Amino acid sequence: MTHSGQMSPEEKYILLMEAAYTATDKDTYYKLMQKADQVFKDTQVTADNIEAEAA
Repeated sequence: MTHSGQMSPEEKYILLMEAAYTATDKDTYYKLMQKADQVFKDTQVTADNIEAEAA
């Protein structure tokens, strides 16, 4: 991938999840999971907006 270093929300989500699973302490684990969850929610909102506009 060569496009200006921007990660897609999906890629960001996967990276956060992987980081969470490899986290050594619960605190880091939960922080990463929350971040991943937020990315996921943001993605859902964006997808919904695009679908609404296309309809």
